[in-house]
Amino acid sequence: MGTVLFDALCLQAMAEQQTGERMSGPGGLFDVLERAGHTVRLGGLADLGDAQVLVLTTRHQVPYTLDEALAISAWVHAGGGLFCLSNHGLARAGMVAHNATVFDQTIASCFGTAFEPSWNRVKPTALMTLGVVGPLAGREGWPVAGDRTSSRVDRVTCNNCCGIFPSAVARVAVPLDAPGLRAALVDAPTTPGLAWASTIEGGPAESGRVVLCADSGWLGNTTSRDPGPGLFQLEDNAQLALNAVTWLSGG
Repeated sequence: MGTVLFDALCLQAMAEQQTGERMSGPGGLFDVLERAGHTVRLGGLADLGDAQVLVLTTRHQVPYTLDEALAISAWVHAGGGLFCLSNHGLARAGMVAHNATVFDQTIASCFGTAFEPSWNRVKPTALMTLGVVGPLAGREGWPVAGDRTSSRVDRVTCNNCCGIFPSAVARVAVPLDAPGLRAALVDAPTTPGLAWASTIEGGPAESGRVVLCADSGWLGNTTSRDPGPGLFQLEDNAQLALNAVTWLSGG
């Protein structure tokens, strides 16, 4: 196990710094990772050198510089694990300031894929429940979150997101474009084959690994409301986050 670095300029990390309750506390993301043997740190990208996994929880106010994008890309190429989570796109045409994917596109493009800036959200009476496949679904012997007995993940829950375009270099880990999902969405996906999460190993990641995710708000504690309702303790969300970090750190 190693150091998991959370970029302090990202949305969920900024909320954690302001309130101290977004991702920390008993049963929160930081607690789950530390109990699995990881060291959690909030910091800047200058601290990448000794990190094993970098978590980007939606850059929303400060764009990535070219030097930052190149540094992240080189670090992944050398064997680092990148967990890049974006967020919802445009609520409607013209609301450019509400497109939370803008800065995250810079990082996704370094690895041959892109976020679709759609606004996929569920009707007020429901949460979106999505299936999980591939390494993020868990493997025998991987660490477990809380009092679980298995790392197996069947479902992830979120309430809004963007999408991830189909890509020749990325494998779909959590599909978003499913016929049964459309009835629950206010704004259904318009692009066939969209994913909610994708994994990249080899290819443009070279010696490293990448997990892309279309939302970051689900990492927040259910007791947290800012910058949106947290969903971390619902369904298999905590285990999914742990599985992503476990795979990214070489599991």
